[in-house]
Amino acid sequence: MAAIDRLLEAALKNQVDLVLLEPGRLPRFRRGGTELEVTQTPLDGPAIERLLAEIAPGGRAPLPDLEPRFEFDYAVGAAVFHFAGLAGAIGWTVSASPQQATLRAAPAAAGDKARRTLPPADALLHSMVEL
Repeated sequence: MAAIDRLLEAALKNQVDLVLLEPGRLPRFRRGGTELEVTQTPLDGPAIERLLAEIAPGGRAPLPDLEPRFEFDYAVGAAVFHFAGLAGAIGWTVSASPQQATLRAAPAAAGDKARRTLPPADALLHSMVEL
């Protein structure tokens, strides 16, 4: 189990819209425009990188100097979270949003590919701008 799984499971239980991780701040949940800090320990850049390294495709955190932005999906149980990150001066700013449809969904008919529904781009962009 990855270290971030407990945080994501709590996000699902609390039906949040977004999980926010930012260097120098406490992890936060956003639901309906309201933010709630969910731990008592702020994260620093290396801590966020360690969390990402456990779940990122390829088993390594994205490299801010080479990849100033990233996106990937990560499954927790039957749920899928869409992670998006933006490199900053002191580390990654990351948002994770639970998806309505999951990558594990069965195809609707033979030959069809399962597709996940992407969150509205406006919501993700708005969250990143706020961060």
